Amino acid sequence: MTGSSLRQVGEDPDPRFTFANERTFLAWNRTALALIGGGLAAGQLLEFDSDAVRLLVALPPVLLGGVLAVTSYRRWEANERAM
Repeated sequence: MTGSSLRQVGEDPDPRFTFANERTFLAWNRTALALIGGGLAAGQLLEFDSDAVRLLVALPPVLLGGVLAVTSYRRWEANERAM
């Protein structure tokens, strides 16, 4: 059933659980967006001696934010299916 739509599986859950799941998803996405924005800002606004150091400072938070965004969606979908 991994390929089926969420609307076609099971019964409708209590809206409170769905809203709580969505709030958690949005909180994780806010965190991911803050990490991506912070990494980009650090790379653009901080003064470094070389481009390699700039990349070393900016890239980890950007990548972590991207991974967090993807992971948050996967968790949201898994929780919706479980409900």
